[in-house]
Order: sequence, then structure tokens, then C-alpha cells
Amino acid sequence: MSRTVVQKIKGHHYLYEVSSEWDPDSGKMKQKRRYIGRCDASGNLNSEKITKIESYEFGQYYLLTEIARRCGVQDALETVLGQKAGRYMTAVSIIRSLRLTSPILVSSILQKSFITRIYDLKYDDEWTNMVPIIRNITLLYDRRGELFPRLLEDGDIEVFELDSFESDFNFLDVIDKNRDGDYGFNTMPKMSVFLAHSKRTHRPSYFLMAPSGVSRTVITARILRETGSTGRCSFFFDAHGIRLKEVVSIVSSGIRATFRTSTDDPLGRKIRACVQEPEEREFVTHIMDGRIYRVCEREVDIDGLGMKMFWIVDEKKRNGEIRTLHSYVDEIINISDFDISDDEKLQMAYNNDFRGALDTISFDHDENGVLRFSLNKDAMFDRERKCGLTVFATVDDIGWEEVLSMSKSRDIYEHDLDVFKTDLEEGSNIFPSTHDGVANFIDDFIAMRIRYELKRMIQESPLRGKMTYLDVLGEMTDLRITRSGGKWVLGDLSDEHKWILEALGIEVPTQKTILRYRGPE
Repeated sequence: MSRTVVQKIKGHHYLYEVSSEWDPDSGKMKQKRRYIGRCDASGNLNSEKITKIESYEFGQYYLLTEIARRCGVQDALETVLGQKAGRYMTAVSIIRSLRLTSPILVSSILQKSFITRIYDLKYDDEWTNMVPIIRNITLLYDRRGELFPRLLEDGDIEVFELDSFESDFNFLDVIDKNRDGDYGFNTMPKMSVFLAHSKRTHRPSYFLMAPSGVSRTVITARILRETGSTGRCSFFFDAHGIRLKEVVSIVSSGIRATFRTSTDDPLGRKIRACVQEPEEREFVTHIMDGRIYRVCEREVDIDGLGMKMFWIVDEKKRNGEIRTLHSYVDEIINISDFDISDDEKLQMAYNNDFRGALDTISFDHDENGVLRFSLNKDAMFDRERKCGLTVFATVDDIGWEEVLSMSKSRDIYEHDLDVFKTDLEEGSNIFPSTHDGVANFIDDFIAMRIRYELKRMIQESPLRGKMTYLDVLGEMTDLRITRSGGKWVLGDLSDEHKWILEALGIEVPTQKTILRYRGPE
């Protein structure tokens, strides 16, 4: 519930909206105040001022503009595109870093956002729609060779191969205009994404999009050349999409590479054929980031290739997979009691949801000839031993902690790529060509760098373990700025706002800070 109060300051009256909300941390009600405008002693707003009051979200944009500056995004974009377009694209990237990712939505938010004042962006008619967004995205992608050197950092870098994506359905089909002036659908080719970050700061600094048919040997050589990182670059591959001869070629060339294997990829099958699985007594228990891992490490020889192997069991993941496996088994066994035909029982058992559990089930007929499902205990024991287990092979001089860290980083980037696929699905009709659709990834990449920098700063600050990335952004949303009577007025900063900014090493804004922001035209 909220109420309005009148406060007298230096002989003038001002109207505020006051609300209370429960603070679970302190166990008390917390009061928040929002400035409305100048009024008389009874709380009546000055009539000539009413239509001039404008309120904007400020906290998130203030924080992220500082992040964009610190991680080199603003300077790099201004250098490559020029000051006006560079600031414009920095603002677009900040909005996209908040996951407001549709180009149409970004354009609308940009026009109404206070970030335009922070960057002093003046819009003519051309700059009030999505056309400049698409044009500058494409220009930035074409000039990425100038951008990446400004983002790459000294020291080791890690490169991750992410899953490919393609136009399986119509959502990645875009309209192209041919030389005769006719329009037709052009399907986006299957592409692989390779993304690099600094090993020290984890800031994304480079990416390469290549047709999936291109050999990884060629791709790794190109990445080393373009990043100038020979001797200080480690590659991480998910082996399900890599041929065994590519593994041999990469390892033989002396490239520092790590492969995450599975039971059905070529490398995983080769390892099972050449290397005996470790026994339970070979595993050593470790704790990393509060989670329990059991690790077995071996030096092995696979067809003349000397590699280091890691068998890593994530106990939390293992327990979750075992629970899921048993729940599926129970559901399959319960089908035996259904009063339906044997064919219907089999059809239900072979449901896609249960397919991973079928190898633990025995199929028999009872004395009445009725089909029954029962648990195969030996098969279940073998399956439980594999739950939570991931096998890695590497020729890099690293330990299990670094291998696991790279694996987790790769999966986080994969999630970002999935979000980009959704963005592309939603906005593919606005891109004039396949090239522009592919180029759209560069803005997602810039937004990713901004997000990761804030996450890094949180992990290295007193906020670690207390607030997440989303917690910080959510809290900063409450900080607003209001324009009334031709003057910007900063909303009340809560103790939480001040604590967050101070913990991150960012200047706490004051009324003096905002004097540099211009008012609306």
C-alpha cells in the first residue's frame, strides 16, 4: 500500500509517494519514497508542472554503462564505428544484456530509456526505428577484424566449440532479393560457433562462425592466427561432433586441446576400446565450490597418442540422475498392472521419456501369459555407476579443476547461444539477408561481454555468495530519475543501492553526478 506525503524544503513544498514493503533480511518493514513533483501545502501539484513530469529507470543503466566502459566495450565500439554509432551500439548492447533481445523491442526501449541521456544520443527520424540497429550490427560484423584486437587481453585464452545451428524449420529462413529483383527464401547454412575468452578475467573477446563442414584443424589454425595466441591458447571440444581423425590431427599438431567425451561419440568409443574403466578405489574425493566430486586421473596411450584422462563424478548430478532413473523404472514397471494388451504395454514402455531407462528392465511373461516388466538389478548397478560421470581426454598440462571449469564455461556459453537462436527465430523476418542474420550474433556477443564482466565483478567483491547477477540488476531497477520543472531529480538511494555500488567499486551517484545528463528535447 502506498500514500502521498508533503515535505517542506527551504520554503517550498514537494509531493512524494511513500510505500512500505517487507524486508526478509532485516525482518522489518522497509519504506521507499518516489518523488512526484512540486506542490502547495495541501499536496496539490502545481498545475503548470503536471504535464512535464517524466520518470525513468536509472539504476540498471547507470550500472551497466559503467560496466561497458570498464570492460572496454564502449571504447572499442566508438573506435571502430565512430563516437555516435559506437555509443548507439553500446546502448543497444546494454539493453540486450538485460535479455530484452528482440531488435524491434530494443528499438522501442531505446527511444524511451534514460540511457539515451547518459550517452547524449540525439535522434532524428532515421534513428527512431530498428534500421540503424541492423545497419550497424552488419557493419560491426564486417569490421570484426578491427574489433577483436581491442577486446583481446594479454595472457592465456580458452576457446570453446559450441553446438551448431541451422535452418531446420522456417524460423531461420530469411528473404533475399536476387539480381533480377525477385524475392525468395534463402535458408541459413549450418554453422559452428567458436568463442574465446580470457582465462584470467573470463571476458569474451573473440568468436568465429564457420560452416560446420570445415575441418577443425583448419579452424584452430585460423583462430590461432587471428588471435595471435599460439602457445597460450587452449581449446575445449565437446567430442560428440568431432571425428576421430580430427582429434588425431589436432593432437598431432601440438595444439593444447581438451575433449569432453560420451559413450556414443567416436573418441568415447575409442577410449572404451583402449582403456579399462577405473575401479572405485581409484577415485579420490574433492570439494570444489561447495560441491563434491570424485576424480580418477590417468596417463594413457591411444593409438600412439599420449593423453591424460579424467573420470569425474559430480555427486549432486549423480544423485539427481539416479532419482530420475528410478522414477522412470517405477513408471515402466507399473505399466505391467494396466489392463491393456501386450502391444499397448510395449508402446507405452518405449515412450521417448523412458528410453534411457529401458536397458535396466527385463521383459517376461508370467504363468498366465501376461507381459510383465521387472528390474534387472545387474543392469541397474551398471547404470548407477555411470550416473553423474563425465570423461575428459586432454593433451593440455592442466588439472581436473581447470578441466571442469572449462566444461562449465562451455555449457554457459551454450546456453547463451540457445538464447541467440531464439532471438533469431523471433526476428528473422526483419533481416534483409542471411548475412545480416548471422551478423546479428556480434551484438549478442557484445552483450555477453557486458554480462560476464558484471558477474566477474560480483565474484571478486563482498557481494559474492550474497547476491547473484540477477539480484543486483533487480535491486538497481528501483533507483529512478525524474524530470520535473526542467530539472533532473535523482530518486532516493537505499542502503542496498549504496552497498551494491560500493562493493563493486562504482561511484555512488548524487544530484551532482546527474548534472551532466541533458534533459529531453
